[in-house]
Amino acid sequence: VADLLREGADPARTPLLYNGIGVPPRRQEMAGSRTGKRAELGLGQGPVIVCVANLIPYKGHSDLIDAMALVHRAVGDDWTLMMIGRDDGIGPGLVDRAEEAGLGTHIRFLGERSDIQDLLQVSDLFVLPSHEEGFSNAILEAMAAELPVVAANVGGNPQAVEAGVSGMIVPPRNPQAMAAAIAKLLQDGGLRREMGAAGRRRVEDKFSLRACLDEYDAMYRSLLAAGSG
Repeated sequence: VADLLREGADPARTPLLYNGIGVPPRRQEMAGSRTGKRAELGLGQGPVIVCVANLIPYKGHSDLIDAMALVHRAVGDDWTLMMIGRDDGIGPGLVDRAEEAGLGTHIRFLGERSDIQDLLQVSDLFVLPSHEEGFSNAILEAMAAELPVVAANVGGNPQAVEAGVSGMIVPPRNPQAMAAAIAKLLQDGGLRREMGAAGRRRVEDKFSLRACLDEYDAMYRSLLAAGSG
């Protein structure tokens, strides 16, 4: 919106409308499929962190690997990180980085997937370490799946995630701050559940498909009313 206004757009005709997504069934309603999917993936009982982002340098995957090396020292071996997304050329380097950090058995590169909702359901924490971002549907989908979110403070991330309520917002390109936030959530299951529930409520109230359609409807009615006047 700020860019459009700088280019001369009419403020009265330039509202901000947020993305809307379909909201899946609640986590407790999918407990059975969650257990089956974890078994299919060979996941243990430890917490699962998930990052859904194509393997592109600005998405910050290398920062996340560095952060997980610090987390590993703080919380030990009982965790898995799933990296989900198309490899746009940096995949082999990320695999090498994970191996060099001694995390090869903990970090799984799952590539492009069509079962994202199922993978979110088996996860316990969502992380988006981007250096730049627009307004991330991946974050909204994670919150709808009742996952607490750790996200870099770029683009629309702090508008989607209420810091300290539905997740934690950390400085970009800062593995230390990211590690601290991830470790805190891994060590506190109650906080994870509390933030996950808050994220679900936020999506239902503000970022559902119905909320998005209502905003579009209100915008067009407002524009029509202004034009007729």
